[in-house]
Amino acid sequence: MLEGANLENAVNRVMMGKTLNAGQTCIAPDYVLIQRQYHEEFIRLAKEWMEKHYPNIETNPDYSRIINGEQFKRVKGYLDALSSDGIHKLTDAESNIETRLMPPVIVSEPAPDSDVMQDEIFAPILPLMHYDTLMMPYILSTSDHAHWRYTFLVITITP
Repeated sequence: MLEGANLENAVNRVMMGKTLNAGQTCIAPDYVLIQRQYHEEFIRLAKEWMEKHYPNIETNPDYSRIINGEQFKRVKGYLDALSSDGIHKLTDAESNIETRLMPPVIVSEPAPDSDVMQDEIFAPILPLMHYDTLMMPYILSTSDHAHWRYTFLVITITP
């Protein structure tokens, strides 16, 4: 996210990609690079987006479940390995291994060498990584495990 970007538009597009089939698609965003000043606003807008598109997520038939118990445990392991202070729930729902419900969460600045940053997530977990200058995103290394790296850039130019 660059300064001047339309944050609401970006959140709409990112959340749509991250919640499609509960993030279990090859084109789901693995993380968002965002300037620190937009971090809290991004989270607020993501919560609003979830309330609008997936109200009552536990009983919403339009929100997918994790494919099986093994994958659910893998995804839950990503979250268990992180500090709870950095995990931002986007709904009031709790994850449930019986129904394989994994509500979307945003993770604030996980360590670049953490599993959630090194593996292809394939789940509704969205890390937000901060940067202060345009050179900082270059520091993030690409993972040997990810099949593809996509860049999603939103720039709004105003006169």
